[in-house]
Amino acid sequence: MEKEAKAHMEIFDGKALISEISRNSIKHSYKVSVLSDKALVKDNTVYFPSWTVFANGKKIPIQFQDPNQRGLITFSLSKGEYNVDVIFKDTKLRIVSNLISVLTAVFLIVAGLVYSRKK
Repeated sequence: MEKEAKAHMEIFDGKALISEISRNSIKHSYKVSVLSDKALVKDNTVYFPSWTVFANGKKIPIQFQDPNQRGLITFSLSKGEYNVDVIFKDTKLRIVSNLISVLTAVFLIVAGLVYSRKK
């Protein structure tokens, strides 16, 4: 991450054409046409557990320890046409933390209402 990426998704080995369909903070969608026998692709997003890559609806393995692509989401595709989705899903810990936050907020609102009515 020493320099800014040229594009959100890039090919770093092989030949392919990439068209970005949509992109937000938790889902990146692309149309990828792999022209060579195999292409190594990187989504210029720093890997964190719960990022998942789907090619034509099937989950594919992510490599994030490539020394030349430091911590970025990388994966390989064989020759063909793909709809690629890179999706971040909440971890179990984050789901529990969000639930605790919501329950705490509800408790504080109810406690504040009860306290204000007693006065």
